[in-house]
Amino acid sequence: MIILNWFLYIAWLSSIVVSFYYWNKDLVLISYRVPLLLVPTVAIIVFSIVFIFNAGSQTVQFTSSLDLWSLWFDWYFPLFFSSFLNLFVAIVIAAVDLLKKRERGVSTFNIIALIATLFTIYHVIPRMPDA
Repeated sequence: MIILNWFLYIAWLSSIVVSFYYWNKDLVLISYRVPLLLVPTVAIIVFSIVFIFNAGSQTVQFTSSLDLWSLWFDWYFPLFFSSFLNLFVAIVIAAVDLLKKRERGVSTFNIIALIATLFTIYHVIPRMPDA
C-alpha cells in the first residue's frame, strides 16, 4: 500500500509539472488555464509540507506538531471546495473542446489538468482534519 501511495503522489507531482510545460508551450487562452493549475499546485505544496516532509497526520493527537495540524485544518476546506470547482471547470472546458470539433480534439493541457485535478481530489478528500 505504501508503494502505491508513493506512486500516486509522484504521478500527481508529475501531472502538475507536465501541465506547466504544456501551459508554457501553448499560451492561448491563459485566463482559464491559470486556475486549472493553481488549485493542484497549492494542494500539493500544502500536502507535501504537512504529510510528506513533516510526517503530519490529519488527526491532531497523532501529529508531531499542532502547527502542522492547524495548517492542514486551515487549508482543507478551501482545497476541498476548489478541487471540485476545478474538476467541474476542467470537464466543461474539455466538453467545449470536443463540441468545437477541433481536428485534434481535447488539448493535451486540458487532459493533463483534469488528471492533476483528479489526483488532487484523491489526495485531499480522504484526509479531512479530525480532532
